[in-house]
Amino acid sequence: MDWKNLLVFSSFAVNFFLSLIIYFRSKKTTANIMFVITAFGITTWCLAMIFYRASDSSNVLFWTKLLY
Repeated sequence: MDWKNLLVFSSFAVNFFLSLIIYFRSKKTTANIMFVITAFGITTWCLAMIFYRASDSSNVLFWTKLLY
């Protein structure tokens, strides 16, 4: 794993754990719900980017379509 994937993975981990903390701490406010939805979208994008960068040429088109 190269340094770019490590950077994307660290972003994935931070956003994932922040979204879990905010979700379980307070589910009532609209701002917290919107933050969790946004953070979940970012974590999904980061995970897809990691798989895109680590995939071989046969799966690149699938991950590219998922990312963009």
